[in-house]
Amino acid sequence: MNIAFIATKPGPHDAKTIPALPQRDCRRWPAQFADRADANGADMLTRLFEQALPAALIAFRRSDRVVKASEPLLVLDAIGLGLFAVAGTRKALDAGLSGMASIGIGLIAAVGGGLVRDVLLREIPTTLRPSEPYALAALVGAVAMVAADGLGVPQTSSAIAAATLVAGVRILGVRRQWRTTAPTQ
Repeated sequence: MNIAFIATKPGPHDAKTIPALPQRDCRRWPAQFADRADANGADMLTRLFEQALPAALIAFRRSDRVVKASEPLLVLDAIGLGLFAVAGTRKALDAGLSGMASIGIGLIAAVGGGLVRDVLLREIPTTLRPSEPYALAALVGAVAMVAADGLGVPQTSSAIAAATLVAGVRILGVRRQWRTTAPTQ
């Protein structure tokens, strides 16, 4: 059945016709990489592998130096944690959820990315071991977003402030070696 036909066919309840959207040929997308060639005739996939392979070899040969790059990665991880905490909380607030539910959604959105990253790296997830305040930083940011929303602070200002707060708590926690403790029974 043609989707464009359904979209343009007037129904008994609607006297207007809805213009059809242009349809894309989805069968062609893998070939689009081969269609784009540079001046020397190399296609896009060839250029991609020519650049990615040497970069991967350098990274494997110089893995001792990659460890030294942990500081920029920490900052980027903290910024990402803050942005996801803010985005999750904001989406929940916009959907009309309560403050507590919005905090929970923001916390899950923020911590989920780090959890997946740690599982893919075959490490114990940061949220499941006593370590730096990862989930705590996301919780602080989500609470700040809900509080700012309750006080009527503009969304952009509260989002920037909360994301900065999350990143700051995360970076300070690592630099000052703050440790969260596991609950005892």
